[in-house]
Amino acid sequence: MNPGETRERAWRRLEAFRGEIDRIDDRILSLLSRRRAAAVGIGMLKRSLQLAAADPARERQILESLASRSREGLDPGAVRSIFSEIIAACRSVQEPPRVAFLGPDGTFTHQAALRLHGKEADYRPFRTLEEVFQQVADAHCDQGVVPLENTFEGTVHETLDLFSRYKLFIRAEVRLKIRHHLLSRSPEPESVQCLYSHPMALAQCRRWIRLRLPSVRIREVESTAGAVALASGDSRAGAVGGRLAGELYGVPALAEGIQDRGDNITRFAALGRDPGGAGPSGRDRTSVLLALAHRPAALFRALAPLAERGVNLTRIDSRPRRNASWEYLFFLDMEGHASDEPLAAALGEIKHQCLEMKVLGSYPGEEDPCP
Repeated sequence: MNPGETRERAWRRLEAFRGEIDRIDDRILSLLSRRRAAAVGIGMLKRSLQLAAADPARERQILESLASRSREGLDPGAVRSIFSEIIAACRSVQEPPRVAFLGPDGTFTHQAALRLHGKEADYRPFRTLEEVFQQVADAHCDQGVVPLENTFEGTVHETLDLFSRYKLFIRAEVRLKIRHHLLSRSPEPESVQCLYSHPMALAQCRRWIRLRLPSVRIREVESTAGAVALASGDSRAGAVGGRLAGELYGVPALAEGIQDRGDNITRFAALGRDPGGAGPSGRDRTSVLLALAHRPAALFRALAPLAERGVNLTRIDSRPRRNASWEYLFFLDMEGHASDEPLAAALGEIKHQCLEMKVLGSYPGEEDPCP
């Protein structure tokens, strides 16, 4: 076979593969149309049942199931990304969910909301965490997204306090790796004279700031995104914030990944007025709120059923109880779904030991992002 014939055969094979891809794309489009039609039907049923269009826990179950079944060289992360957009597009034909989050646009909470709900949702930023809770509780928004805890700074206590005051539930969680950047219109980091950011972000980058910008003036503001907005109008100013805020406000990154720890991860919760309808996924987390009587060993007796039944308690926090001096509420996270044994039996026993018990939600647990 001469070189000309070899090249001609290669071109024929290339055209054959292109034809196969065209036929596959046609089949994918046809299946997407069928999926959209099914989503429309689901939307009609949800409206008749007065259910929210978005069900983050159910969506995360679908994504994790698809990722776990990826094969023949398909990257699980790519599978999640592709189907996240498909799910968001199909959800939008039901009714785009109104999602409240701690703003302004470009915060890490905004980024977590995008992970949970995709690009098609109707995002609504609010200045305070209580406004987010209030908007969802009053049905002005269908969902909310709030921070729960950070590996560096610990629990967001205001979020826990609000769970005790509002009848809202956790419908899903997302864990976001927090990468802070120095964002500025200055020509170089050393030209930055004033640095804006949220106190928590500044604390997470304290060592880098001390070494690289020892004489910079620090200005604390309500959010990292707000800091970037302030820095966008002053070439001598900079901000510590995320890439999304930099893109939204047109401020380039002069230095990337300036956080002091590589395992800086924040866990966010999706709020809803009901706990959602997702069943057990096999890797669930359950969050519970307890109010205990002020007597010796009350907490020990309340937690004993978990130990006796082999349930792993992954987090416990206490907060002062409103209108009851020296009494506390306890927030627990544990492995398992509230409807499954042995957790269901343990919760039944715990309830008898409490003045009040509220299951905040059972939802698919998410692994920490890779370093």
